Amino acid sequence: MALMLVICAAPISTGAEFYVSPNGKQKGTGTKEDPFDIVTALSGRKSVQPGDIVWLRGGIYTLPADPRTEKFTIECRLKGTPEKPIIVRQMPGERATIDGALTLAGSDTWYWGIEVRGTRDTPRVEGNDCVTVVGPRTKMINLIIHRGTMGSGFWSPAVDAEQYSNLFFDFGYSAEDRGHGHACYTQNETGTKRILDNIMFAGHGWNQHNYTEQGQITGYHIEGNIIFSAGMASSPDDPPKDNLLICGYQPADRYTIANNIAYHPHTGGWRYNVRLGTYMKRPETNGATMVKNNYLMGYNGLALLRWLKIEATGNEIWAPMTLLHLEKGEGTQDQDWIIDRNIYHLQPDEQKPNGKTLAEHRKITGFDRNSKLVSTTDGRPTGTRVFVRANRYESGRAHVAVFNWDGNASIEVDLKNSGLKRGQKFQIRNVLNLYNQPVVESTYNEKPIAIPMMKSAIAPDFDAFLVIPEESFTSFVAHADEPQMDWTKLDWKNGSAGAGKGLHWMKEKKKN
Repeated sequence: MALMLVICAAPISTGAEFYVSPNGKQKGTGTKEDPFDIVTALSGRKSVQPGDIVWLRGGIYTLPADPRTEKFTIECRLKGTPEKPIIVRQMPGERATIDGALTLAGSDTWYWGIEVRGTRDTPRVEGNDCVTVVGPRTKMINLIIHRGTMGSGFWSPAVDAEQYSNLFFDFGYSAEDRGHGHACYTQNETGTKRILDNIMFAGHGWNQHNYTEQGQITGYHIEGNIIFSAGMASSPDDPPKDNLLICGYQPADRYTIANNIAYHPHTGGWRYNVRLGTYMKRPETNGATMVKNNYLMGYNGLALLRWLKIEATGNEIWAPMTLLHLEKGEGTQDQDWIIDRNIYHLQPDEQKPNGKTLAEHRKITGFDRNSKLVSTTDGRPTGTRVFVRANRYESGRAHVAVFNWDGNASIEVDLKNSGLKRGQKFQIRNVLNLYNQPVVESTYNEKPIAIPMMKSAIAPDFDAFLVIPEESFTSFVAHADEPQMDWTKLDWKNGSAGAGKGLHWMKEKKKN
């Protein structure tokens, strides 16, 4: 059992407090009794100052069309400072749902705990990329983002911005060429974007998608994310996507990719679980990346293609097809590529690291001399692996990833590093059934707890869970019009390559 913990104290607002509600008024005063409407409050028309907090009361905020663009979106222009950020937060114990889209402009504003429900597959189809981020030092914290043609666009003007512990699902759409729309589509030029502890899964496009043609994709810290089953909402003739892709027509540089959990059940197709490559013509290469302590299970494993400097250590990888694909860039010095102390699941005679056995790979490249080979009957992992990541902003909230390689009906999980306190009531919710009944509701007694496994079609060996404390229970009560994703309504199809499998929705293919 691997337990990972992130600890950080969140600053507490010391400014004024304002209130917003679905029935608030443009001329409201922002009190509990006379709240603002959401457009007025977030567009910067009221006197919200650095250090203030804006509370969103529970309910559904059905956004009107912006008269300038005719899109159902708000351009949020609140401006805090690095020392005194403005906090826009869902009222604790309530569920604030934005039916539409947000463009996070302004600066130094934290958007916390809100649900952003796009308008894809509804008559209100314009403006349904759920969240677009362009404001410097913006933070997205514990948001729930779904039903948009894009989960989030995380763009270069958002210097030093952060996405932390958000849930992305049911995003994107099918077009004639392929599935489009990603959990996080991002570019960056200056500073460092932080993408931390998010859960992304099963949209139409990629999960984490760092791509550019004319822009830049440099400067990222990507850590602690749970990313799985990318592209598996798409049509059966569209191969699933990489869970994490860094690849463009401009050089990538300055990457830290650490402690991420990635799973993909697909076999067949040419894409990877995690692919760090380039579309640039030779001899151009990427800059430097560090890939450490990631747990990468399934599909094609890890591709590291044409970087000048790489440190890839402490990773654990299993893949039914290519395990490891390496290609040095021209001008790369041998000492600038460090690939060692990893764990590989494969048979000694399997030719999965660059088309070679592990022994041949070591002899030819000099890499992985201290790496470990784990060999089982069919090369597949066995047993159970559990990862727990506590939330640094909300005590008692955590993400849990469970690999159930033996197909057990339930798995015992130790939550001692979740942030829960003894005697504290909590729920555990499967992220595939977020607004339905919790799979566990109990009082924490410091003992391991049995969590039932779904063993769904899109993740038969894997489940991801959200742990919430009692004060958040009512934030997950379903709305009357709740759009439900039924993960059982999938058809498991034979792929083109022998044992290859593909998944698609049992519904008519829709054109964009």
